[in-house]
Amino acid sequence: MLIDSYLAEFDFNELHTKRIEADVSSLYPFVRHLDFNGSLLTRVLFKLRGLPLDDLTLDTMLSLGLGKILIEEAPHEFVIGMLGTVKPIPVPVDIENAGHYLGYQLEDSIKIAWNFYLRPIDDSTTEVSTETRVKCLGRSVRNKFRIYWFFVRPFSGLIRREMLRMIRNQYYQVNRNGGNG
Repeated sequence: MLIDSYLAEFDFNELHTKRIEADVSSLYPFVRHLDFNGSLLTRVLFKLRGLPLDDLTLDTMLSLGLGKILIEEAPHEFVIGMLGTVKPIPVPVDIENAGHYLGYQLEDSIKIAWNFYLRPIDDSTTEVSTETRVKCLGRSVRNKFRIYWFFVRPFSGLIRREMLRMIRNQYYQVNRNGGNG
């Protein structure tokens, strides 16, 4: 998987998968342009995190600087990178390009890689997975993040499972309506 090229070693991760009755090529646009707007659960959890609720799509999140696509190999996988300093307060770091992400090693920072991977099971079934990996650059950051992860991980898992459910539902809705909806 491409995510291994960007964050093979990590301290924390979250992985979820779902099988969807769809071929990879038809399903990929729904994954790549995921729309969270119809999910009350996601809206509530995003609001608690202080994220904007005006247009909850993956494209909007990326346009707001909440990550950058490091690599995309449609229709099978894309990897989003995020960087942040932790001291004195958490601050996102702009990613110039994939090389900048790979070389980033600032002490007291974190590196996050998040992917969506589509694996064909057969001609009409795809397994979609989403994985988030976190690498803490420094012992003190790792210790602090461990406490944060203890509280956030269950909600992160809920959001990831909800994302996979939304992908399936949005795909089925459009295809049930003959591609008109």
